[in-house]
Amino acid sequence: MKIEVLIVDDHALVREGLVAVLALEPDLQVIAQARDGDEALGLLGSNGPAVVIVDVNLPRMSGIELTRRIVERSPSSAVLILSMHRDKEVVRAAFEAGALGYLAKDSPRAELAAAVRAVASRQRFVGPGIDPGSLGPVLRGEPRAREALSPRETDVLRLVAEGLASKEIADRLGLTTRTVEWYRGQIMGKLGIGSVAGLVKFALRHHLVALDE
Repeated sequence: MKIEVLIVDDHALVREGLVAVLALEPDLQVIAQARDGDEALGLLGSNGPAVVIVDVNLPRMSGIELTRRIVERSPSSAVLILSMHRDKEVVRAAFEAGALGYLAKDSPRAELAAAVRAVASRQRFVGPGIDPGSLGPVLRGEPRAREALSPRETDVLRLVAEGLASKEIADRLGLTTRTVEWYRGQIMGKLGIGSVAGLVKFALRHHLVALDE
């Protein structure tokens, strides 16, 4: 049986290149492509493809946040992050979000196939040029430092980090302003943060908003 793969990248040329590379492997099959997180989530059921290849830099929803949602929605799917970023904070955030593998985009073709096979077998994969020692407790499977936010709380936090006022967030999410304020209070309580500026810093540090290209 072939390993089914979903590719999530906002650049068509990158997606087409990945499809061409994986087509050379007889045991791998790309079954779908998505341009962003919302499209990717729309393609997932409770039993999604074996592997989802995710770029960190996606519009509207970062690849890190998409990873969290894939893990929640389709636990049978393993996430492989494919990115130009080698910064240990980005790599750590990816694994904390639930990714099983991380590979740089300039890695050799053989590494991509090896990474897909590894995460499909539920094995962690750290590509060349990335120091696994810097990830410490994340790769050892120790508990996360923060309590995970719900998807709705994450939506509110991301929009706060983008600079939207409570009324704008309410309009965007179809909520009342009072409900947005309640969510913000819940978020502050969970994270132990007492200011909007602190929430913005947290969201940026944990890549809940898309990284700049």
